[in-house]
Amino acid sequence: MNDQFFLFDATGVPLVTGIHEPWLVALSVSVAIAAAILALQLAGPTRQLAGVMRPLGRAAGVCAFAGGVWAMHFIGMLAFDLCSPVSYAPGLTLLSLLPALFAAAIALSLLDRASPSPARIALAGALVGAGIGGMHYTGMAAMRMAPVLRYDPLWFAASIGVAVVLGWLALWIRYGLGRRFRASVALAGSGVVMGLAISGMHYTAMAAARFVGQPATEQVAGGQPSATLALAIGLVSALVCALTGAAHAIIGYRQLNARLKQSQLRLQTQFDHAVDGILTLDRHGTVLALNPAAVRLFGRAAEQVQGHSLHALLPVSAGPEAQQIYDYIEAGARGSPGLTLELAAQRPDASRVPIRLALARVEASGETLFVCFASDLSDHWALHEAQRAQERAEAATRAKSAFVATVSHEIRTPMNAILGMADLCLATRLDARQKNYVEKIKFAADGLLHVINDILDFSKIEAGKLEMDSVIFTLDSVFDQLAGVVGLRAEGQGVELSFDFEQQNQLYRGDPLRLGQVLSNLVTNAIKFSDAGDVVVSVRSLARDADQAELQFSVRDQGIGMSADQLAGLFQAFSQADASTTRRYGGTGLGLVISRRIVELMGGRIWADSEPGAGSTFHFTVRLGCAGTDRREGIARLAKKLAEHAERPVMLVDDNPLALNLIGRAIAKVGLIVHSAASAQEALTLMQRPGLPDYLACFVDWRMPEVNGLQAIRMLRAEFRKRGRKPPPMILVTAFSHTEELRDIGDEIDGLLAKPVNLRHLYVELGRALGIFEDHPDEERRSLSMTDWSCFRALDVLVVDDVALNQEVICELLAGVGIAARLASNGVEALEQVARKRPDVILMDCNMPVMDGYEATRQLRRRPGCRDLPIIALTANSMTEDQARCIAAGMNEHVSKPLRLDELHQCLRACLPAVMARCADSAAPLEHGAPPQPEETSAPAAATAVSPAPAVPLAAVAVATATLPPEQPELAGISMSAALSNVGGNAAMLRRLLLRFNETHGRDFPARFAAALDAEDWESAIRHAHSLKGVAATLGAYALSQSAAKLETTARARDLAACRSGAEQVGTELAAVVQGILGWAQSGSTPDLEQPPA
Repeated sequence: MNDQFFLFDATGVPLVTGIHEPWLVALSVSVAIAAAILALQLAGPTRQLAGVMRPLGRAAGVCAFAGGVWAMHFIGMLAFDLCSPVSYAPGLTLLSLLPALFAAAIALSLLDRASPSPARIALAGALVGAGIGGMHYTGMAAMRMAPVLRYDPLWFAASIGVAVVLGWLALWIRYGLGRRFRASVALAGSGVVMGLAISGMHYTAMAAARFVGQPATEQVAGGQPSATLALAIGLVSALVCALTGAAHAIIGYRQLNARLKQSQLRLQTQFDHAVDGILTLDRHGTVLALNPAAVRLFGRAAEQVQGHSLHALLPVSAGPEAQQIYDYIEAGARGSPGLTLELAAQRPDASRVPIRLALARVEASGETLFVCFASDLSDHWALHEAQRAQERAEAATRAKSAFVATVSHEIRTPMNAILGMADLCLATRLDARQKNYVEKIKFAADGLLHVINDILDFSKIEAGKLEMDSVIFTLDSVFDQLAGVVGLRAEGQGVELSFDFEQQNQLYRGDPLRLGQVLSNLVTNAIKFSDAGDVVVSVRSLARDADQAELQFSVRDQGIGMSADQLAGLFQAFSQADASTTRRYGGTGLGLVISRRIVELMGGRIWADSEPGAGSTFHFTVRLGCAGTDRREGIARLAKKLAEHAERPVMLVDDNPLALNLIGRAIAKVGLIVHSAASAQEALTLMQRPGLPDYLACFVDWRMPEVNGLQAIRMLRAEFRKRGRKPPPMILVTAFSHTEELRDIGDEIDGLLAKPVNLRHLYVELGRALGIFEDHPDEERRSLSMTDWSCFRALDVLVVDDVALNQEVICELLAGVGIAARLASNGVEALEQVARKRPDVILMDCNMPVMDGYEATRQLRRRPGCRDLPIIALTANSMTEDQARCIAAGMNEHVSKPLRLDELHQCLRACLPAVMARCADSAAPLEHGAPPQPEETSAPAAATAVSPAPAVPLAAVAVATATLPPEQPELAGISMSAALSNVGGNAAMLRRLLLRFNETHGRDFPARFAAALDAEDWESAIRHAHSLKGVAATLGAYALSQSAAKLETTARARDLAACRSGAEQVGTELAAVVQGILGWAQSGSTPDLEQPPA
């Protein structure tokens, strides 16, 4: 059978050859391309049709493709001249359409989706190629001619391959690459390739044909003349074109109609569901249509509005805005882009609704219309009113904060004087009782300052600006400060205060002042609401790792307690248990609110447990950073010495079981044995046991029933002597150390330990019992102040400040403690000074001309050798946000003006750990109030070549100035006691500063500030006001300083009118101060400020 179709060997076989007519070949290729494009073009829109139109559209595409293949084939056959008569069998010729029809129908059904899969494209390409091949070889079989038609097998296979590959490539271009190119480009490309597939298959198949010659050459009967074939081809092509065109027109019309309906539906949906009201008006202002939103907005049904004038919705009485609308419509809005205004529309119930109305003129089919958009402004107006209310509330808050700041500043002025005088008094020769009283005064004054700060903190809490500090501290320092603040009150109320906590040698990182503030608030409340009994402050560790610790603090009292309803109202501003509580105990109720916010900022929570009449317990938790272990030399020496005496017990006598337990645990913690007794008689019974121990010390409570502590000490000493033993050190323990009864018993006791017992104080007494610590006479204690500052005497300090008077004050204070300083007047000079020689530390003012301290610090931090250079900010702005700005600029610490040496000393200790490490050996072990040092220190700072002034201890300055005459001249607007305190008690320096202030700020400030305002040089105006504020504060002119601060704030707001008004007030206060200084200088009273000769 293969021999009837294929010619495997043409050797010796006579073959007839033919030629092709070129123009007919080109025509056949063009017809194939056109048919392919038409078929693929119809395939796309057909997918979007529905119902009966979809199969009809697909049929048109199938016919276009099959007709194009059939026409191309027979046009190609007409182009072939075989040099032998050829005709075609009519039935088989028509039947040759079927393979192309079937293949096209199946292929288009497979591709009936927007993005067919690659597998579908491959299958459709194979079917298209097979259909083209089937049609071609069926059409070739219809030939009637003398030669016998056979095919070369290889060329036959190649023709089918060409059809399949090019057909797949065409479909892949159309559907695969169509997502990457424009649709028209993909359609044209795929049509061309498909046309080449059809014609390529045909002419490859013609190359595969072998016409074997026959002896007879007459015409074969029954054939179809070529003219008839040409006519048939033309008719089929015309029919295909007409069918395709009609189908394309119908499909396009249906698509256009569907898009139009969809567009109308979309517009109607938008119209119906628009949030804003939409109205259409004619040129007379009659409402033609409105949407549901307009119905809801105006409160009228659609039929009540349509066909009626807009006056029904917006009467002229609505205001001048309504008349603008009608004028706009009447004028025809020619040349106007539109009208937008806000007014109130009237509803049927006579209520009015605020709206924003936008009106625009449009032309539709030659008719003038107006489109009106109406938006409900009820929420907007409500928000506007809320914003105005918020602005009024914020203005009230600012006014309140300003008032609070003013009041607190007025309180700070005498309080600073109290603190300064207390420091001066502590530097004089005082006996132990006097020193204790003055220390308590200082503690109380510090506590009052903390209360003032609490009031400011509450204002910050309301503004959300309360921030926390982060420094290294120990719990014993916090509890020591707590005991100093609340201890006297506990004594006066007959309440025994006790501390119960462990791990006192652990260093923590956090805010000790805020932690102490919370404890002080809670303990003060506990004492206030207790008439007697105990108040116990305990600490326990909840969780701990290398970086962080969570601690729980508890404050338990035996006071009046609270009910459940009262507990529910705690931690609310200005809230106490009830009105009777306020009348009896006083207080504002702010303490717990501030405590709650502080605890939350420290990562914890606060709560309370209580029952009426059974006392209360307040608990709170905090998260603190872990900074290692306190390794001060005194603690190490004590631990080593105690280990040598572990066999020697300590006797503890106290009738309070709680105190007996707490103090006993504290002593046992260092490895000592404790023998406890609840009374003097019980202590004597202990001594009657065989083998009297070698007691290390005896701690005896003072106020015990029947036999008090002093009597018990006498009895114990007598018993020891009776037994032939030397009495151990007798240490009296008391919660009432201030009483006059203790005045004359110093010779009968070896030590006094105040309750609440601080472990550090307890260990000091044990150390004295072992001979580790010696009592220092007053002269030695005062010399310790010089030891503290001696660590810093060799430092090269660079002071950067643009005010000469400030420079003099700072340099004099530093010289007073033995520190020399270099000077720079602005940031640029500071950079130059550092470039010439790197200092050990910089005291940097923040507000200066040319370059301020912030920018100077940032530039220094970018220099490789200055990234770790200690920089301490000097500024009169002491708010938390100002400190945060300093830290953000790269500064290490912050000291507020006027400069206090104790604050500077703390900053230097924090910034220069290497210097402190070098001085550690000379530091007094366990010195009262000495802050702990971290475990690790950085490399030693480089020594400076600047020669310091002679070392003068701060205490020596205080002693010298303590002998000043008690009567100081009163100058208008100046607190002389505060001024003296601010300059370290140096009266001669204060005199110079007052006279210099008169020559500089007093004479030049009004003119310089006015010139800056006239030129609108706000930076200079701010700088002048800031400088006056700081200098006035240093000289004790606090009212002037406050007014200058307000002027600085106004200048920062760039309010010219307010600045001129504020400048007048400052000028008035400045003139009063200047007149006071001039009168004082001219009266010859200046010697009153001079220090008396030594």
